[in-house]
Amino acid sequence: MTPVVLLPDGRLRVPRAEHDPRVGGIAHTSVEIGPDHPDYPRLRPSAVPEAELVRRRESRAAEQAELDRYLSEHEAEGDAMLQLLQLQLTHRPAS
Repeated sequence: MTPVVLLPDGRLRVPRAEHDPRVGGIAHTSVEIGPDHPDYPRLRPSAVPEAELVRRRESRAAEQAELDRYLSEHEAEGDAMLQLLQLQLTHRPAS
């Protein structure tokens, strides 16, 4: 779910989905609202600052890169384990 974003100027970027015949279904967009909008007081407490979203994206990207590195470093070990398991499964004694 896309969060409500608190922009540096105090406005909120609010996600919304609407039917769009041009895309043949649902289009996901956002709308920016200011403090004068009736939904602002309700949405403001849960809004995430834009800088925090950037930090989260960068953190997820770094974590994904670390995972990718780990998997590529240990790919041969994983392949060997998979072959061993397959071998064990195909050579099970009949019960």
